[in-house]
Amino acid sequence: MRRVWNHLGIGSVLLIGYSIKGRAAGLLGIANARPRDNWDVQLHLLMKLVGSSLATGLERIEIQRHLEDLEERNELAIHSANDGLWDFDTLNNRVYLSPRWKAMLGYDESEVGQAPDWRTLVHSDDMSRVQAAIRDHVAGKTPIFESLHRMRHATGEWRWVISRAKAKVDDKGRLLRLVGVELDITERKLYEEALFREKESAQITLQSIGDGVITTDAKGVIDYVNPVAEALTGMAARGQPGPCDRGNLPRLPRRDLRASGKSVGGGDPPHPFDQVGAADVADPPRRQ
Repeated sequence: MRRVWNHLGIGSVLLIGYSIKGRAAGLLGIANARPRDNWDVQLHLLMKLVGSSLATGLERIEIQRHLEDLEERNELAIHSANDGLWDFDTLNNRVYLSPRWKAMLGYDESEVGQAPDWRTLVHSDDMSRVQAAIRDHVAGKTPIFESLHRMRHATGEWRWVISRAKAKVDDKGRLLRLVGVELDITERKLYEEALFREKESAQITLQSIGDGVITTDAKGVIDYVNPVAEALTGMAARGQPGPCDRGNLPRLPRRDLRASGKSVGGGDPPHPFDQVGAADVADPPRRQ
C-alpha cells in the first residue's frame, strides 16, 4: 500500500472507516503530499462527521431500494393472486382495498376511498359469527382470523368468500391494524351444494328402489347396503367388514326369492340363474 501511495505522490493519509447496519461498508480518507506525524483534532472530528453523514445517506439509499423491491413484489403478487387485499388502520381510521378486492365485489377502481363499510356488505345471518371470530382473534384466542361468509356484490347478489386476517394490537390489547385477504369461492360453493343435493337424491333413490344395491370402496370393503340388499343378504346397512370377496357374500336363500316372486335385479319373473347363491354369481359355473 505504501508503494502505491509513494507512486501517487501521497506522503500521508488520514483514514476513517464507516459502517451500514453494523457492517463495515468502506473507508473515507484525506491525503497530503507531505508526510505528517499528527493530524489536527478538528480535522479528525470533521472526518467523523462526514463519514457518519455518508453512512446515513448510503443506508437510506439501501432502505429505499429495499422498499422499492418490496413494493414491486407486492404489486406483482396482488395482480397475480386471486385474493382481494384489505387493510384496516384503526389509528388513522383508514381502509385500503386492493384493486382485486374491488373487482371481486363489482366496484370500479375509481371508487377508491368510497367503498361502503364492510358491515353493510356482510350477510346479516353471518355477521354475528364474523364479529365473534374477529373478537376472538384480537383477544389472542386464535392465531389468525378466518371466516367463511357471504358478502353483497355491487349488483346486489350474495357472494361466498373465505376471509383470513392478522391483527396488530398494542400492549393493552387494543386493535391497531387488521390486514387480511378474501377469496371468492361462490362457484365452488354452488358446486358443493349441487353435489350434496345430487348425493342426497341418489341416497333417497337407492333407499326406495326395489333392487338390491351393494357398493364397495377401492379396496373391496363394503360401504353401503340398501334395505333390499340388506333383507336379501342379512348384511348390516353400514360397517360390514371386508374385503368383499366370495367368502363375505352370503348365499341368497332360495325360499326368499320364491316368496318375493322377484329376481335380484328387479320385478321380472325369477330366472334360474337368480336362484343360485351370491358366491356362485360372483363365479358362475361353466358349461360342460
